[in-house]
Amino acid sequence: MWRSQLRLMPERTTAPDLYDFGNNIEQWAAKSLDLISQDRFVVVGCSVGGSCALELANLAPDRVAAAILIGTKARCDPDPISHAASLGTVLDKGVAGAWERYWKPLFRNDHASGIAQQAKKIALEQSSEDLICGLDAFYTRKSREHVVMESPFPIHVVTGDRDDLPGLKYSHQLAELSKNARLHVVNDCGHYVPMMQSIALNKLIADVVRDTDTNCAW
Repeated sequence: MWRSQLRLMPERTTAPDLYDFGNNIEQWAAKSLDLISQDRFVVVGCSVGGSCALELANLAPDRVAAAILIGTKARCDPDPISHAASLGTVLDKGVAGAWERYWKPLFRNDHASGIAQQAKKIALEQSSEDLICGLDAFYTRKSREHVVMESPFPIHVVTGDRDDLPGLKYSHQLAELSKNARLHVVNDCGHYVPMMQSIALNKLIADVVRDTDTNCAW
C-alpha cells in the first residue's frame, strides 16, 4: 500500500511488514525501531499503522523528528466483543470474507476503481494467521493520547474527507490535543490516503522531511 511513497527517498525509507513482528503494537514498534539506523526519523502510519507510529514515538520521543498519522485513533476503548467477532470472521470465512466484511466498505465510493481492486489484491495476499496478528494488535493496543499531548515534535493528523473511520470529527479533536499538531484534510478521499491520494500525501511527506531535518529517515 506504500508503493507510491517508497519512491520518495528509497535509500532512507523503512517500510516493514508489521505482521511479521508479532500480535501486539509494542512488538511492532520495538522491532521497527531496531531497523532504523538514523538518529532521527519521521514516522508515518495509516490506520493501525498509525497506532504503531504513536507507539514508536512513545518508545523513542527523542528520535522522532515528526509524526504523520493517517486515519489514526490515539484513544483505544477495549472492545472484546468486536475483537472476538473479527477473529471469528477470519476463522470462518477466511481472508476473502474479512475483506468483504471489514475492508471493502472503506472503499465504498471506489468499488469499481483500480485502487479498490489493488487493495483487494493486497488483502487477499495476506494469510489468515497474519490477519489475526493484525486484528489482535488493533484490539489490544493502548491509548496513546498522552503522546500527542506531550509531543515535543510536530504531529500531522491526516484524514480523507470521506473517511468515517475514525473520521473528520475525531481527527479534528486529535489535532487539538497538542499545540504541535496540525490537521490536514485530503479532498475526495477515504480511509487509505496513501493509495487513494498518493500525490497529496507524497507532497506532505516531502515537505515535512524537508522542514524537519534533511538528514533524517522516514
